[in-house]
Amino acid sequence: MTTQVELALQVDRDEGLVADYWNQSRYPLTCLVFLAPLLLGFEIAIRIHDSSLSEGGMNGAYVWLQEMLGWCGVKFAFSLPLLVAVCLLIRHLFGRFPIRVTSESLTMMCVESLLLALLLVLLGQVQVGMVTGTISLIEAAIPSENTVVVLTSVGAGLYEEFLFRAMLLPAMYLAFRFFLLPRIPAMTSAVILTSLLFSAAHYVGVSGDPFSIMTFCFRTWAGIFFCVVYLTRGLGIAVGCHVMYNILVHLMAA
Repeated sequence: MTTQVELALQVDRDEGLVADYWNQSRYPLTCLVFLAPLLLGFEIAIRIHDSSLSEGGMNGAYVWLQEMLGWCGVKFAFSLPLLVAVCLLIRHLFGRFPIRVTSESLTMMCVESLLLALLLVLLGQVQVGMVTGTISLIEAAIPSENTVVVLTSVGAGLYEEFLFRAMLLPAMYLAFRFFLLPRIPAMTSAVILTSLLFSAAHYVGVSGDPFSIMTFCFRTWAGIFFCVVYLTRGLGIAVGCHVMYNILVHLMAA
């Protein structure tokens, strides 16, 4: 009898821990703490390796967001990571979320991001296998030099997720709701449209990829995947998944 009670209590504790992690990992403040090393590290590294990035091509979302800030008269150093931090802090305060971040949650967010990235790699291989009958990787547009690989992977993960998921997805949802679309069709439409734009963005500019219907379709599906991750798990894990996916694809293709 005692053993059964102890087991029941242990199950309750485990369920409580899972629920606590599920909620805490989505809180904007937790996401900010999780992303802070990437935000600061990326800004410092691009100033050290500026010439390498000029040759490898800076991430488009980063450039567009910097230009947007420039149009608003904001041109000081670290303005973009500051924008991300301010948006997350405002969201946390207005959402009245608890002010609590644990090292256990941050560690589990890394693990979850890696598992989701592996799932996306698998989905990419399945798509190629269905089309060609063989299994191979759909490579991300990442230069070959190791330092540039890491920087472009981090930059794409951070600022593509911030632009397309954290900014455009809610904006398009609100636009569709303004035109009296019900909630589910409005969100579905916003997810599809932002995913198409996310995919198309990879072919724009000097450093853009040559257009391919296969990579366009996969990136659209990847955009939908990231939207689902963002909506269910928050910005932190969406960014972590994106960064780790880019690095995994490079390592597996090397």
